Amino acid sequence: MKTQIRGKGIVFSILSLCLGASSALTFVPAAQAAEPCAKDKVHLVQSGRGLENPYYAFVNQGANAFAKTVGLTSEWISSEGDSQKQLSQITSIVNQYGNCAVINVDPNESAILPAILDAAKAKGAHVIVQWNRPKALSPKSYGDTFV
Repeated sequence: MKTQIRGKGIVFSILSLCLGASSALTFVPAAQAAEPCAKDKVHLVQSGRGLENPYYAFVNQGANAFAKTVGLTSEWISSEGDSQKQLSQITSIVNQYGNCAVINVDPNESAILPAILDAAKAKGAHVIVQWNRPKALSPKSYGDTFV
């Protein structure tokens, strides 16, 4: 029996990664004085609570399907509902990959999003945000980081 993947989460994830990945390949963020990323250096990441949740499992499948179509891979990082763990994981990724990191994140709680975006902005990384976002927070205040 072949399983079909359906749902807005998959489409949203694929579109988000498309936008983020294309952004990472085409410009140099002001926060980073580095060369634009070569395609093989772009690092796609999905961050959410855990793959035991069907929603996140489908988002991950969609991300992997998109990555495969553009010759990249996508990494899943699970926060397991721990905001500090999620912030630490994302900070580690942006420190390692800099402006080549493209992260699709569902923050465990909206309060950690400014710290995630600050870490990404410092390294020129790109962040797509799902669901949890403080109402006053907008992409305008983060420039090219907050896609």
